[in-house]
Order: sequence, then C-alpha cells, then structure tokens
Amino acid sequence: MPVPQSPFLGWKGPTAISTGKEWFIYYDMYGEIKMCAISSTDLRHWNDITDSISFPQGTRHGTVLKITKSELDKLLNKNDNQLEKQDDN
Repeated sequence: MPVPQSPFLGWKGPTAISTGKEWFIYYDMYGEIKMCAISSTDLRHWNDITDSISFPQGTRHGTVLKITKSELDKLLNKNDNQLEKQDDN
C-alpha cells in the first residue's frame, strides 16, 4: 500500500513511530471519520493494519509517548475507576 501523498486524499495528522524493527504511521482519515494505520519494515513497502488496531471512539490526530510500566498501570487503574463510576450512574 503506498503512503498517502496528498492532503487532498482525505487524511491528516499523521504520527510516525518506530519499534526498532518496524515503522508505524497512524493518521486521521477524516473523510471516513476514523483513524487508520500502516506499517513497514523497510519504509518502502507498506501494509494497511487498520483492521488489526483500535482507537478510542472520537480519536482525531494523535501522538505517541513512551511511558513506564508503572505509569501504564496507573493510567489503566484510573480508567477502570472512571468506568466503574460511569456504570454506577
């Protein structure tokens, strides 16, 4: 799959990250109102991985940041607590 070459194709807000072995580009496909992603190991050949990932509803654009396992656990715990409060209402 070629990387989109023009903002007129209906995508915006791309974010590129590397895991060391693979590159990922996440982008907002605003014409379809969804987030999409592609991956590559050589930056020449790209695979559409949109169907194998998920984003929270309403996500637009985005960024990636590195956090520790402890920070992740705190965020997940806070999210679980907020979901429990919503369920109680």
